[in-house]
Amino acid sequence: MKKVVLLIFITLSLCAQDAKNIVELGAKAYISKNFSMAKRYFKKACDLNDAKGCSNLGLFYVNRRGAAKNYAKAKRYFKKACDLNDAEGCSNLGLFYINRRGAAKNYAKAKRYFKKACDLNDAEGCSNLGLFYINRRGAAKNYAKAKRYFKKACDLNDAEGCSNLGLFYINGLGVVKNYAKAKRYFKKACDLHDQSGCYDYAALNK
Repeated sequence: MKKVVLLIFITLSLCAQDAKNIVELGAKAYISKNFSMAKRYFKKACDLNDAKGCSNLGLFYVNRRGAAKNYAKAKRYFKKACDLNDAEGCSNLGLFYINRRGAAKNYAKAKRYFKKACDLNDAEGCSNLGLFYINRRGAAKNYAKAKRYFKKACDLNDAEGCSNLGLFYINGLGVVKNYAKAKRYFKKACDLHDQSGCYDYAALNK
């Protein structure tokens, strides 16, 4: 029985390693602009339950590179990637339920997928989750929660998260007004190429 279990474990490990190698081949093909080849590699990796392979494959059906635009297929691959704990897949899936691409608008589902993405340390997922607690879409307005998610997004180098965090400190949203902190976050946003962050940082330096 132990030999059987060991054999299964070795087989699964080899499959996982094979899938990662295939994703790397897909990435190289993509960089070389051989999109059809890259798509085939990502499809094979996804079939082997590689989360990143599925997530990358979903992008092909959004960006029309190597495949016709097909939001239903993109959503299916992002869903599989998210189920396999790929943060980017969860974040992209959340956007589908906001932008009505291949899915009916559903803020509750979008919020759930952004939350999972954020828990998996996806900066964009955290930033989008913070917006839910400002715009009251799928969640009650809660500046403390919004600030927490923007802070995490900023710590993960999301420019929009830093910029929004700066606005919290300049406007006193759920925090005591603090221009020094606002300035620091606007500067980081600007360093990350956020134009609004640059504008606000310049305004505070006048």
